[in-house]
Amino acid sequence: MRDTKKQRGFLIFIIYGVFVLLLAVFAVIALSCVHGIVLEYDAAQPEKITDEFLNDLKGITDDSYVLPEYTEHYLIGSDKYNVGTDRSSLAYIKSAVKDELSVRLAGSSSDDDVLYRKYTVQSGGKGLGTLTLRGVNQRTKLFFFTMADWSVEKFEPVVSAEYYSIKIYMPGDVRASVNGVAVSEDEIKSDEDVPYCYIDELLTEPTVTLTENGKDVEFVLQNGVIYPVRYCYTLTFPDYIKVFVNGARAEHDKVFDGKYQYTIAEMLEPSVEIKDETGYSKTVDLRDPDVSIYEYTVTIPDVYTLTVGDYEPKPTGKTEKHKDADAMSEYYELCGARLPDAVEYRFESLDPDAEYEIHTGQELIKVKGRTTVITDLFPSDTLPDVAADIDVYKICMVWSDFMTCDLEGKENGFYNVAKYLVKDSSLYNYARSWATGDDITFGWDHKILGVEDTSITDYIKYSDTCFSCHVYFRKEMFVYFNSMHREDVFDNTVYFIYIDDTDNNTDDPHWVIASLHGWEAE
Repeated sequence: MRDTKKQRGFLIFIIYGVFVLLLAVFAVIALSCVHGIVLEYDAAQPEKITDEFLNDLKGITDDSYVLPEYTEHYLIGSDKYNVGTDRSSLAYIKSAVKDELSVRLAGSSSDDDVLYRKYTVQSGGKGLGTLTLRGVNQRTKLFFFTMADWSVEKFEPVVSAEYYSIKIYMPGDVRASVNGVAVSEDEIKSDEDVPYCYIDELLTEPTVTLTENGKDVEFVLQNGVIYPVRYCYTLTFPDYIKVFVNGARAEHDKVFDGKYQYTIAEMLEPSVEIKDETGYSKTVDLRDPDVSIYEYTVTIPDVYTLTVGDYEPKPTGKTEKHKDADAMSEYYELCGARLPDAVEYRFESLDPDAEYEIHTGQELIKVKGRTTVITDLFPSDTLPDVAADIDVYKICMVWSDFMTCDLEGKENGFYNVAKYLVKDSSLYNYARSWATGDDITFGWDHKILGVEDTSITDYIKYSDTCFSCHVYFRKEMFVYFNSMHREDVFDNTVYFIYIDDTDNNTDDPHWVIASLHGWEAE
């Protein structure tokens, strides 16, 4: 019985061992099948085919290389102007392959049981062509391993990427040759103002020659367009002169000694216009391009401004004091006004008779002339409104009578004239010295016969507290000493200021004489 139990246990062990062995065999077989399917799936990927294509294409730079037979072959470029140039698609690909090769999926499609994938082949980001793969025998294993047998259907090179083109203007008798081939008359177009030809499908950068009546013509290439240079000029102008060629502002190419040099190269005879700072323009005769530039010097008071059209000249820095500035300077602070300095301006113009404007603040005065000197403000014929109550003639007559000993009052009339003078001023002190000095005692006895030729002109308002005018009159006198007639002429520019110089603790400003230009000569 014990032997029977032993035999039964051994049998179970044998059966278990066989089962494990069979299970291991089945596992190995299953793993082997899955591994085979994975390898088959990996090998059936289209990327394998594109990698093989790129590896093959890398050898294209070798002279012995031949494009695969599935390549679409073309003759590329113009058959007229590419003489001597390899026009095959192979030559194009060779010229384009310069950097690392790559492919990019461009799309996929299917037709019945056939699959198609298109890739863009690139070199350094530049497209070389389109690679089409063909997939057949599509199948699925182990439920999710879908695969097909892929192969190259065709490779289509891009044949226009390296084309060059050129547009050539041919005015007059100018004719052109491109890569040694003459442009025919049939290729010359006339739908623009200037005849031209347009050549494209050039595989290499073109070599162009231009001739006119058997002579070579220079040209300028700009943005793929050739402009013959049939008219060439070199002009030099000061830096403030603007140059316009055919209406467009020209740029200078050299600078020296404050002058700009312009090189003008045109295929048609150009129109050249120059314009100065004042806006005056003039057409340049290119057969005789020398132009005259005229200098203007204008001196005006510093409270005026000068314009020439829209141009505002700058002062030269040269100034001149007003002729009576020294005599009036002691009153500037007292009356809050001053006499203007004269300021010099200079400008240059192409206009031999330029007109310029002097702005006074109230009006605009138009002036012509190469040299203009205005050292004082423009005068008026009427008394300024701010001095409407003043009697200019009366005050000046008081001063005249005082100087000829005809003024009544204490100290030879000094106190009567003093109320029209600025206390302690130069004129005031002069009057006091005259009234109390010995010179006044030498005056001859006389009588006044009358006053003739009275005039008050040239009123100039410097501010609300200062103005001047020119006063003239003649006093006819009879001198008893020698029984002769004598004239006393008052011919002065008189300056009046409006101040309060009294000590009466009352605000009572009034008009007084500050200075008399010319009285010192009496």
